[in-house]
Amino acid sequence: MGEYFKQLTGTFILHVPYRGPVEALQDLIGEQSDMMFASFAAALPHIKSGRLRALAVTSTERLDVLPDTPTFARVGFPQFDVRDWAGLVAPASLQPGIAERLNAEVVKALAEPGLSQQFSQMGRSRAALKHQG
Repeated sequence: MGEYFKQLTGTFILHVPYRGPVEALQDLIGEQSDMMFASFAAALPHIKSGRLRALAVTSTERLDVLPDTPTFARVGFPQFDVRDWAGLVAPASLQPGIAERLNAEVVKALAEPGLSQQFSQMGRSRAALKHQG
């Protein structure tokens, strides 16, 4: 996301590679770095505690859990339309029967009462909960 933002805006941002988001967030909170594009799930506790400030979100609409944080489109970057992707993956050698069972269990879990509210609190939209079966 950072590289894409740099290309769109012509902004100079020094990319600092980290082994994972925990280390990057620690350096951001400790003011060893100036900014980062963080996953919502990783950043939200730090935003809520006041250790970090959300400047913009990549979703097309503001998030219920951060109603005062604008979208990138709202702050002047409508072309910066980036979505995270997350999926359940397994080795290619996984037996078809196991894959079918995993799919059935995920579908069952997504139907659990209250799960939609939990995802909403994590910043996921209701549309993101629709599964492809």
